Amino acid sequence: MSAQGDGGNDRRRGTRHLACFPVQERVHDNKPLTGMIRELSVVGAQILTQAHREVGADLTLSLYLDEERPPRDVEARVVRSERRTDRGVWSWLTVVEFREPLSDLETEIKAVAEAQERVFGPSSSRIKTAKE
Repeated sequence: MSAQGDGGNDRRRGTRHLACFPVQERVHDNKPLTGMIRELSVVGAQILTQAHREVGADLTLSLYLDEERPPRDVEARVVRSERRTDRGVWSWLTVVEFREPLSDLETEIKAVAEAQERVFGPSSSRIKTAKE
């Protein structure tokens, strides 16, 4: 899924990779919460979370992309937060935009997504939210 140049109608600005990546999220001095990144690009992510985050909230995320290296801390801002309807463990879909693009991680992000696709097959699932 690549960004489209259709005059601003497509919100995507980077190639999004569908794969599951663990993440810890922190807001200000609150304790870290664990989430699962569902889609990740160099400019942002869709995160499945257990807690609601307000649009505009600033987060610090610890991305666990490679077990050989410590997590990568990145600053992000919530651009969308929606209640999920499938009653799973992750009750919220939180969409964030990174303060700085993660251009140096594009290769690692793509490699993990490709490895997961080889094991689990291409995903045809969609995230169901209360708005759907």
